Amino acid sequence: MKRLTKKLLIASMTVLACLGLTACSGNKSADTKDGKVTIRFSWWGNDDRHKDTLKAIKAFEKANPKIKVKAEYSGWDGFDQKMATQISGGTEADVMQINYDWYLNFSPKGEGFADLNKYKKIIDLSGYSDDILKAGEINGKLNGIPHGENTRVIAVNKDILNKYGITEYPKTWTGWEEVAKKLPDGYYPVEFSTFLDIICYITQKTGKSFLDEEGNINYSQSELKDGFDWYQQMVDSGVSPSRKWVMDTVGHDSIATTKEFLNGKLTGFFDWTAVLNSFSTNLKQTGMTLDIPPFPEVEGAKSDGAIKKPTMLFSMSKHSEHPKEAAKFLNFILNDPEGVKAMGTSRGLPVNTNAQKILEENDQIDDITKKAISYSNATKGVMESRYMELSQIATAYNDITDSFGVGKINSKEAAKQIITKVNAAVKQVKSKAK
Repeated sequence: MKRLTKKLLIASMTVLACLGLTACSGNKSADTKDGKVTIRFSWWGNDDRHKDTLKAIKAFEKANPKIKVKAEYSGWDGFDQKMATQISGGTEADVMQINYDWYLNFSPKGEGFADLNKYKKIIDLSGYSDDILKAGEINGKLNGIPHGENTRVIAVNKDILNKYGITEYPKTWTGWEEVAKKLPDGYYPVEFSTFLDIICYITQKTGKSFLDEEGNINYSQSELKDGFDWYQQMVDSGVSPSRKWVMDTVGHDSIATTKEFLNGKLTGFFDWTAVLNSFSTNLKQTGMTLDIPPFPEVEGAKSDGAIKKPTMLFSMSKHSEHPKEAAKFLNFILNDPEGVKAMGTSRGLPVNTNAQKILEENDQIDDITKKAISYSNATKGVMESRYMELSQIATAYNDITDSFGVGKINSKEAAKQIITKVNAAVKQVKSKAK
């Protein structure tokens, strides 16, 4: 009897202690006496993103006076470590902005976050294609909803090309070799020198991504060698400067801010659609215009070759005490006109077609972004594997590409090293996840 009394006393003290804490289970929120509930929303970004998101939160709270949203935000530095600590301890926010590759560590089997399929009556998914939503799906569970989608794109300085008689864009890579011949010495039609650029070419020829969903390499050594040989051909023909030239001249700076881009010597570039706005804004200051030509192809292409990836997915905590309220907030920032207008384009253009329409009607989409929308919609790309975003894997393929680009290794050795070192990096990632 004494033992039972003692157990009951301990249990009672534990309950009282939990009631006195803000988060006994790690991520509970203190609800107010007047019936309001509090949910948390975490994200990273710059000042513009913070300002727009806080505006959206304020609009949501005005429309939903019984729900308070606690904002948790900062710059990028240290944010991923903070998220790892919170998720491993079960103290993550109710709604979170998540990077595409984080799911490999935080939810490898799809059980790390709430399954958003359960909240389809609250969250309107009609503006998302099945392919887009698949990017946030793991083992049939919808772990995240992408805010946007990035597509590899070639963009050019239209005025410089017109100046030298190029008024129509070539539709093939060999066509860009002809463009290079028409430009003055020291001018390059397109700057590219990364492994992502090389695999776009191989993706065109094979119709497959470099890595599959499990991190396995889809390309043979001969296909990789062909990709490196193609890149060298683009350099030798004057389409692109060499990797050494880029490293010596541009370094690690954004090409968008370099004098070589602003004076037109780097007439174009190969990058993601998400960065087009910054390039366009900088170029406008010189009185010139950025434009998007068709993505060039090789003969017998099996896909357009422009790899794609989702950007900044939104996930919900599986530990949330107020999942319906969290889902309601998520739907507000994704679909509600007031939420969409407040969020604006500080995270880039939403991939949600319903949100795009709201922003366009409110004149919040600039010309280059409209062109990017048309380009992305018309370009049949291949979704990039989550593994491509992991630092260990990126370091492996970037270091090898740099070595090839400066002439330290040939294409055969580069292809061989890509397979060996990327496989080793994937194996290391998987071993840590167990």
